Order: sequence, then structure tokens, then C-alpha cells
Amino acid sequence: MRATTTPVLSARLRGVAGIAAAAVALSLSPGSAAAAESREAVAVRLKVADQAPVEVATVPRAWPGELLETQGVPVDGNDLVDVVRDGREVSGPRKRLRQGDVVRLTDVVKERKTKRERVRPRTVEVSTTKLKPGHRKVVREGRAGVRKVVAVKTLHNGEAVTYRVV
Repeated sequence: MRATTTPVLSARLRGVAGIAAAAVALSLSPGSAAAAESREAVAVRLKVADQAPVEVATVPRAWPGELLETQGVPVDGNDLVDVVRDGREVSGPRKRLRQGDVVRLTDVVKERKTKRERVRPRTVEVSTTKLKPGHRKVVREGRAGVRKVVAVKTLHNGEAVTYRVV
């Protein structure tokens, strides 16, 4: 679970995307050593959260998470990393990068909230064979109380996606 707030996170991602774009621009400049290596690399478009896509050169058949880490984009276990190839989402062992793929990173934050709500008194019935049919006996009077309700709200890039009571 992330402890950062959404405005701070999106500002951090904007900065990281800018740094990644500058690193890519430097690495693709003619005459540099990285440019010689990029001839053997594949071109991949990298989309970080809701930022503009950035073209990145990477080794063929790399995992998308490794690409994001090399570009300085932090990825945790909650984030969604998608690979889009020819307009379709790729999954499983085919998720390794190829020429022209798009890597999308969706920042996932789960907020857990606990609230207390009042409970009215109620009657609890227990079946028994000791009483005649149709007869009832009060064991204990119902009383009012308080219960905890825990809800988890899932946010994708700061927008609410799901809300469920645990």
C-alpha cells in the first residue's frame, strides 16, 4: 500500500517522465556510444500514468518492469504494467517487449477506511426442542451497540475504480 497522496505522486511521475525523456534524447544522439547500442535495440513507447508517451530504446525481449526500472520509474507490487501490441493487451510469457510495443503504467492506490456505525437492538432466535411448538422464551433482551465497517477504495491514477466493504 502506498502512503503518498495523489497530487504528490503525479508531480513525481511528471518529473520522472521528464528525466526519462531527457535520458532517451541523450542516449539517442548521433555519435554517442549509446546510439551504437540502440541499433540492436527495439523502439518502445513508454506511457507513465497520464503523461505524454516517450519513445525508449531497449534490448529486445526485455520485461516491461525492467524497462521502467532502467528509466527511473518506481514500480511497486500494486501498480499495473500493461504491454499493448497492435492495439491488444499482451499477457503471460508473451509480455516481453518487441519492436513497436507500448508499455503503460497505471498507478494503483488502495485506501482503507474504517468507520463506526450504530446498531439497533434486535432479537436473536435460537431453535430448541425443549419448548412446545409456538412458544418462545427470551434468553436475553437485545441491546444497541456499535460495529466497525471497513471499506477499501481502489484508485487508478487518482480516479476511483472500485469501492467495496470488507
